[in-house]
Amino acid sequence: MATGIIDGTGQYLMEVHAQVPAHATVACGQASNNGQLWPRRFAHLGADNMDKLPALVRGMDMAAVDASTDSGALCHPCVEARMTRAPLQPATNKATSVLELVHVDVAGPVVPASKGGARFSLAMVDDHTAYKAVALLKTKGEAGVAMRTVINKW
Repeated sequence: MATGIIDGTGQYLMEVHAQVPAHATVACGQASNNGQLWPRRFAHLGADNMDKLPALVRGMDMAAVDASTDSGALCHPCVEARMTRAPLQPATNKATSVLELVHVDVAGPVVPASKGGARFSLAMVDDHTAYKAVALLKTKGEAGVAMRTVINKW
């Protein structure tokens, strides 16, 4: 069980009490080391805030090294929580010849337009060779002609 108080500097300090009432709900888990355990206990608070915890918490057996996250370590729950959709699966069928499969994307309109007046771009990638081409377009309607021009150069 923990309670909080505000000290003279306006910081919120947490005091941890060793006795937990019988009706309290307790969650437990296991991590490979304290560098992962404490961020999990504090709901993946973030590295900057985790570094501040040892100075703000009293009555808790936590050293500064325990609160710091593993530098450069990937936190899978944090990454998954920030994802907006499921990751793409690796392609199972790759093209076996040039121009068998071409990935095309038209982007725009871009403001401001380029010096030549282009407001759209056409990006193409050949799946077999990974050859990439980009064409600048003034209108989206020019995409078909630009795509044929690029394909004829391959």
